[in-house]
Amino acid sequence: MKSFRSETEESLPQSRFTVLLKEISPLRYEVTLLKKSFAPKEPANFITMKPFYVYIVTNPKKTVLYTGMTNDLEYRIIEHYRNRGKRKTFTGRYYCYQLIYYEVHDTAIGAIEREKEIKDWSREKKEELINQENPTWTFLNDQITDGPPHPDVSDR
Repeated sequence: MKSFRSETEESLPQSRFTVLLKEISPLRYEVTLLKKSFAPKEPANFITMKPFYVYIVTNPKKTVLYTGMTNDLEYRIIEHYRNRGKRKTFTGRYYCYQLIYYEVHDTAIGAIEREKEIKDWSREKKEELINQENPTWTFLNDQITDGPPHPDVSDR
């Protein structure tokens, strides 16, 4: 076991982080994770975390709802659009590619739990949720994407 006197910086093998330990008192240390590309002593809370989204899409006639979760909402909406009419997927089979609701989560676990919760709801309860944020059920795709993808655009 290593003993630390005052401030010590340790690089973890096979890690993208450096641990900064500052002795507060004997046997008590303040621990800070630093991303290795950051300047020394830059606090870990400056690391940008990618958000997670729970979303609801519908078909052009607004008769079918699909709830999903992703960490890249723009790509996922484009993917739904490209799959329209393809019978292999639910959203493709029912032409669900119009975004009408989404919410942002800090963690994947939180987003997954919320997705499951919404999927268990009745259609009426889902409509109430959508109506709170988007009462006219305006399609939100243009707020997330630059419009329909060009057919020649390759995946990711």
